[in-house]
Amino acid sequence: DGCLYILDWYDRYHCYQDANADPAGIEREKGRLYRLRYKETPRAPKFDLAKETDEQLIERLGSPNVYYRETAQRVLQERGDSAWNKLKDAFESNPPVQKRRHLLFSLMASEQRSWEIIKTPVTVTLDSATDLWVDRWAIESPDAEERYGTQLDRSLPFLLSGVSQRHKAPPKNELEVFIGSARLRYRPALFALGLATIIESPNDLLIPQIVWQNLHNHLEDHTDDFLMVLEKGKFLRHASIAKLMPRFASRILARKQFKADEIAKLLTLLAEQDNEDCRNAARQLLWSIADSSQTGGIDAAKREALKAEFASTFEAVNKAGESHPLYVPATQVQCTWGDAKAITAVEKMLAETNDEPHKIGCLKALIGGAAPSALAIAEKLLDSASVPTQEQVLYLLGRMNSPQVGPAILTRYAKLDPGLQPKALELLTQRVEWSTPLLAAINDKSISKDAPNLNQLRRMGSFKDETFAKAFKTLYGTIREGRNPDREHVLNQTRDFLHGTPGDAERGVAVYKKVCAQCHKLYGEGAEVGPDITGSGRNNWEQLLTNVLDPSLVIGGSYQARILQTSDGRVLTGLPVEETDQRVVLKVQGGKLETISRDQIEVYKVSELSMMPEQLEKQITPQELADLFSYLALDKPPSDPKAKYLPGYPRGR
Repeated sequence: DGCLYILDWYDRYHCYQDANADPAGIEREKGRLYRLRYKETPRAPKFDLAKETDEQLIERLGSPNVYYRETAQRVLQERGDSAWNKLKDAFESNPPVQKRRHLLFSLMASEQRSWEIIKTPVTVTLDSATDLWVDRWAIESPDAEERYGTQLDRSLPFLLSGVSQRHKAPPKNELEVFIGSARLRYRPALFALGLATIIESPNDLLIPQIVWQNLHNHLEDHTDDFLMVLEKGKFLRHASIAKLMPRFASRILARKQFKADEIAKLLTLLAEQDNEDCRNAARQLLWSIADSSQTGGIDAAKREALKAEFASTFEAVNKAGESHPLYVPATQVQCTWGDAKAITAVEKMLAETNDEPHKIGCLKALIGGAAPSALAIAEKLLDSASVPTQEQVLYLLGRMNSPQVGPAILTRYAKLDPGLQPKALELLTQRVEWSTPLLAAINDKSISKDAPNLNQLRRMGSFKDETFAKAFKTLYGTIREGRNPDREHVLNQTRDFLHGTPGDAERGVAVYKKVCAQCHKLYGEGAEVGPDITGSGRNNWEQLLTNVLDPSLVIGGSYQARILQTSDGRVLTGLPVEETDQRVVLKVQGGKLETISRDQIEVYKVSELSMMPEQLEKQITPQELADLFSYLALDKPPSDPKAKYLPGYPRGR
């Protein structure tokens, strides 16, 4: 086989040689090649396929030797329509699969009657599953959009009822058929083909991703078809489909066109299944609805529509009580919607559990439902929970619009973990009602004047309250909106300081967690708001020094911060994750995502300055600054004996 391929290469190559090429030399080269063979395989006899009849070439299309098959196919294609009828007769005689493919490829070379033969195997193969390669080429042929859709329509009952017996071909062939059909308009069959492709390869990690990429855009306008296919095809019985349902549910919930009845139908389908994957998907769907309701993604009108559609499901859940698999998320959704009985039930859940993530879920629902107990419960968690849970509480308190939040945080500020104090300041500077007691604490020196970073000061300086603005200006003056040219002077001073002050990289880890890890990752530690600085921004000492002390000198396009103010007076600064006509999603300090509905945004602008505060040196002591740079200047963690300092790092004296 290999030798014949080499000969074929020589034939094709010399077709393009000059007319003056030495024929004798070419023949000598061919002669040497003819003597090549694998071990003791028989030598190939001399042949000239160009001189063979149509019937002989058609017979060659079923040869076990790939060279004979492909060369015979090429010769038949070159003969054009003269061999077409013989090829058609051979194709319709239902030969073996391999020969049938080459017959099809030979027929498709005809410019006059290609579809006439292709339309036949489409009907046959979708109903009898003889050859998916034929399906694939039929889909990609001329007129497929118009003609193949009809065949898919006829074959849909088969696709929905006989998926597991559909074919004996390798899974990759069915995947190619699905990809080829993705552009066709008949969505039910497209969904069925995609889901069937996943089922046929339950252990393949790549195929579900490919199918998802080809299906998810169609969910925007054809969720009804998708749900019909899920139900009639009983696809949710298969674990490989059930595991993908959280992704499908999330996409359906995020559609531009909100249809409460279709969301309710999806929830019902998931809840009816007797497998944990579908139940988890149903829970995730309910928690997503709760979260969207809390952040404004689902407004009052949509909420009322969902209430009506979910009524029977929630009635069954409430009747079954805690034994129902959807009891917790369903009750939390109802609590978020302000249902008095659900609020009482969630308060009971929270009091009876020691699981902190469950407590956070309950607190989130209580805050969403404006429960009177929410702030007191949050204060209790701030006093007794672990640091990660306290961080979650601080984030959730940002969703409240109560003036009591500020005093509640300030009375606990000094006792908070040092890593949480910047997050507390981030919260307090989001609303004028919370910043007023903060400013008072700064005035009486219970909190350092340098504790808020420049971004937080800018937020406070943007508040329109005249009394607050006057007090703020008295304490801080006018906050600059552009880059500070004096940063170059600070940079030079710091450079000189570090030349004479040795730092300790081990101590620098703690400083990093205190002032940097809210927005940057280094060696896997920290949040992903700004760039991961493990491999970015630290090519040499001077670059590191500039990026830390003068961050607004150069700002990458993807790291230009957005500043927005909501209709209820909240001010946020963050990096854009999503900006659509419906909503804005910002990644804020600490790595949290804030979702704000467009109709709640009064002011929205791009900041000219880096989200990274400029005055880092004012937030820590000089020795902490030296320790921090000692840590940042290492190319590996300080615990690694192979760690080396960046070129140019002074190391102190």
